[in-house]
Amino acid sequence: MPRKIAILATDKAIVGGIITLIETFDYCNMYWKTIKPESNELLFECSIVSPLGNPISNSAGVQLATKSLEQSNYLLDMDAVIVASTVISDQQSFNEYLLSFAPISQAIIEFKKLDRPISGYCSGVLVLAATGLLDHHKATCAWWLSSMFTQLYPQVHLSMDKIVIKDNGIFTAGAASANLSLALVLVRELANEKLASKISKLLLIDPNRSSQMPFIDRRLVPEHQDELIYKVQQWMQKDIQDNSSIEELSNRFAVSERTLIRRFKKATGETPAAYRQRLRVEEAKMLIESSNLSIEKISNSVGYEDISAFRKSFSRHTSLSPNAYRNRFKTEPLN
Repeated sequence: MPRKIAILATDKAIVGGIITLIETFDYCNMYWKTIKPESNELLFECSIVSPLGNPISNSAGVQLATKSLEQSNYLLDMDAVIVASTVISDQQSFNEYLLSFAPISQAIIEFKKLDRPISGYCSGVLVLAATGLLDHHKATCAWWLSSMFTQLYPQVHLSMDKIVIKDNGIFTAGAASANLSLALVLVRELANEKLASKISKLLLIDPNRSSQMPFIDRRLVPEHQDELIYKVQQWMQKDIQDNSSIEELSNRFAVSERTLIRRFKKATGETPAAYRQRLRVEEAKMLIESSNLSIEKISNSVGYEDISAFRKSFSRHTSLSPNAYRNRFKTEPLN
């Protein structure tokens, strides 16, 4: 009997991510047929499930046929479920997606009682968190949604150091392309390690891509609405070599040290000192990716006098050494 996988989605889901999942499992079926030509059964059978079974479409109008919850026997005949993602720009857009998922949420909770794999990736993890199934368990999501996630679901132990996390039988994965890593993990879970290894080679999926940390760039995402802290951040970004103390910063922006630290941490989740270190690492990452400067020169240019301290800070923020980061992300021209 094939392993049945339901991909849960509604309108505005990222269609490309859904198709990628389906085709990854289809590749498993094709590979299985090449090594077991006598077999008449598929390994995996995927279906897209929506609340009413209506076709779903993305913002570009691309449509996918779906089955309704009733057609899928409220998921109870499935071997695994995956919550698809959507593009989320703010809490309102997430609330709209979550509302469209309301009819499915209870079905996910019921499915958990069967002790079968439940998974989500990118913004789909926030939908899972809304069911309460992730409470007091470890999970990950798209790194650029982490601030919203922790505000909405502080009871979930959110971690950004892994691309896929398994806890309590639930698999969570990072941003959109992490669904490939999630698919590999599910192939391993529902079939075996050998098949997952073969498929990773066929599809050029790096099975050792385990951390999101090298990809995180907080400058890409606005983090808060505190105008004072935004001005402080802008000041710090103008000169990352500046070593102004908390006292000097508070005097410059006419606020007490205690208030500055409190508001800064509330807005960004970190202290001004920690934020300065992260700014320097982000600048160093850009220089490592785009230039041939030595690591020592880059260290000096972003405000570090001690190369050892720079290497430690860089590794703490990216999980890679500066040289390893260069080997992985340095942009090379195509010949």
